[in-house]
Amino acid sequence: MISEVYENDFLVLVKYDLNKTLLLECRKLDEALIEIEEAIDFVQKAGFNSPLQELYSSKAFISLLMGDIEEVGRYLKLADKIRSELKLVPVQLSSFYRSQLEYDLYLFEESQRHGNNLESSKSRKQAAKSLKMLLKTTQKVAQYRTESYKLKGVYYWLINKQKKALKWWYKAIKEGEHLGARLELARTYVEIGKRLLEPKSDYKIFNGIKAEEYQEMATEFFEEMNLKWDLKELSRTPIGG
Repeated sequence: MISEVYENDFLVLVKYDLNKTLLLECRKLDEALIEIEEAIDFVQKAGFNSPLQELYSSKAFISLLMGDIEEVGRYLKLADKIRSELKLVPVQLSSFYRSQLEYDLYLFEESQRHGNNLESSKSRKQAAKSLKMLLKTTQKVAQYRTESYKLKGVYYWLINKQKKALKWWYKAIKEGEHLGARLELARTYVEIGKRLLEPKSDYKIFNGIKAEEYQEMATEFFEEMNLKWDLKELSRTPIGG
């Protein structure tokens, strides 16, 4: 009887996880938040702790995408507290390290933009640490591997090592093609196109493709999949017009 209860609880958790993951990948953020809130409520009532770590990590990532930066830090702290208390496997940790790295890179770039050298140095070190942990995790978990390579490229770009950035974006493209991760591949195209058109860019063409062409390839995929959030974000970038 007890085993049946645990089995049913596990199936409910799997359902929430699959729904949340799909909605988040498609950037249906409001719907993903509903799934996460319901999952958190279910997990807390069931007395589970470990799933909360991943749920808070996902909520942090959504907050970052929505521009609610204070909430990002709050949810990452909640996730990190659980992470430090439990022995978790890479598949459980990958979402946390991805969200943490995205947050660190955001803070790093913002500090650069505002000329805050002290904060820039601090966030750069934190980003390097988070990047190392994410890459270590994605060696064993393929889910965020393409994204981790893309983010390593972003890190190198921000520290003005553009040639290394291009190398990692090339790896992200190849990994995305190998894994069939078309969605993340398209988002990598967006990142490359955006960076190539920055005033500080030493490159206007990468791998024989112009920045505008990377945008066009991404746009074609986003339209095909009806990914409205991505199309809206792309329209806000310099290459989006």
